Amino acid sequence: MLSSYEGATLFITHKLEEAYRVSSNIMVMSEGKVIANDTKENIFEKSPNLVVAKVTECKNISRAEIVDNYTVKALDWDCNLTVVEPIPSNLQYLGIRAHHLRFSTDSNQENTFPC
Repeated sequence: MLSSYEGATLFITHKLEEAYRVSSNIMVMSEGKVIANDTKENIFEKSPNLVVAKVTECKNISRAEIVDNYTVKALDWDCNLTVVEPIPSNLQYLGIRAHHLRFSTDSNQENTFPC
């Protein structure tokens, strides 16, 4: 029904898969306040804070320290990671979603660490 409706729709759900499937934009609320409002891709791929990352079920989260514009130290994992976009100056945490993890036997590759 929503796919054929051309007006604005407020769709409230606690099921992330459902929100992702039917919505192009997602707003996340916590304690009655909006803490994120963006495209579904940005909400899931660039969660603006720790609460949103957890709500979107990112399970691999570490405290972070900026090394330079493209390198961050994952404090809880004791490793440095290189990223493709400049790191925001207010970064406190980083997360890696399970579907982005790859196992490798070459420990010399970039962003490879023992686990």
